[in-house]
Amino acid sequence: MLGFAVKSFEHSNHLVCSASGPSVNKAVTCAEILKRQMPELKQVTGIGYRNVRMIKDEMIDGKVSQTITTRRLPSIHILLSKNHLHPSLPGYQGADKVSDHVNRPVPRKTFEKNDYRGTKES
Repeated sequence: MLGFAVKSFEHSNHLVCSASGPSVNKAVTCAEILKRQMPELKQVTGIGYRNVRMIKDEMIDGKVSQTITTRRLPSIHILLSKNHLHPSLPGYQGADKVSDHVNRPVPRKTFEKNDYRGTKES
């Protein structure tokens, strides 16, 4: 999916990542990866709910009855753009600084044998 998104930026100046329900996390992750690869991207995020109606046919005493259930699923729409976007738009995030994406070494903590909890050796 990310390969498709990167190729689409060759032909267009914007991309919208939309998702609802359990796939919201994936849309956010894809947008963050794209912003890391292209720090010049500006972002506008919109969140809300999507109503989904489910119709279920049930057989009760030889008669068919319908049960209608309505669910509210969270949804997100993320606009990524190379063009200038107005900063007063709700959900606006400006372009990242390139210096924010420099690989910094992560300090590692070393542990001693006594630092671990658990069963004691006899």
